[in-house]
Amino acid sequence: MVKRIVISGQSSGIGKTSFVKDIIKNLSGNITSVKCTITENIEKPTINYEVDKNINLNKDTGRFLKAGAFQAAYIKADLDKLKRSIE
Repeated sequence: MVKRIVISGQSSGIGKTSFVKDIIKNLSGNITSVKCTITENIEKPTINYEVDKNINLNKDTGRFLKAGAFQAAYIKADLDKLKRSIE
């Protein structure tokens, strides 16, 4: 069974990443964190999938891995393609 927690916000700097890190630290199991950015007029979704703990820890996916996520992904897609990209 897949369980999802969605954290959303309209702008940067409001604490989404910090909140997700706190959630990851308090969950157990193999956690996959997915950061999504909605970009209009994009031809093909961009999906970066990371399991390597030696990535840039200053980026959100790196922060999620450092907090204890098993793997992290970054998806950049328009709204219509976002759901398919996440799946």
